Amino acid sequence: MCYFLRSHLGQLQFDRWFSGSSGQIHIYEDDVNQFIVPSPDATGVPFGKQHVITDEITQQLEVAYDLERQAEEKRLDAIRIFDDGIMKILKNIKAK
Repeated sequence: MCYFLRSHLGQLQFDRWFSGSSGQIHIYEDDVNQFIVPSPDATGVPFGKQHVITDEITQQLEVAYDLERQAEEKRLDAIRIFDDGIMKILKNIKAK
């Protein structure tokens, strides 16, 4: 349910039903009851298939989080290298 509500289709429903405009949104219970969600019965997505989908999403999210972490490490390394280079230049200018 969580992955579905975070999906594009879930977000469309939140956008349709939320109240509030100051950054604090609220969804009333009656509005949540209007949400259309996949059913685990024969007319919807079977429960076993839902598990396969959520397992795949979880794996992909773990990869994405790992890539984000690696990107942040590289960004910090680049800043450090840049700062070190600037400091060397300033030291050379001072020495002259």
